[in-house]
Amino acid sequence: MVPADCGLGTALAAGGRQVLHLHGGDEAEFRLTRPVLDRLGETLAGSGRVRVRPGGEWAAVRLDTDSDLALALALTSVALKATGTVRDAAPCGAASRTG
Repeated sequence: MVPADCGLGTALAAGGRQVLHLHGGDEAEFRLTRPVLDRLGETLAGSGRVRVRPGGEWAAVRLDTDSDLALALALTSVALKATGTVRDAAPCGAASRTG
């Protein structure tokens, strides 16, 4: 665990890339990458549990229930796999809220 690049909270990094940001106790953001969000973003957003920002690489989940935590674990796995093939880092959504 390291400080989040966006300046808000803590991050999980793998292979030198941040894949998960914890912004306080009730929200997590996952770096799913553009290719994954192009493929799954509409379905994730349609679930009502995931907030996907247009054009970004990150998706956010509120951590209110046990099923949200299960979703967070699954998205962490997706983020770890997806970022293994990405070269450039993109800021998480919280970065736009700090400026």
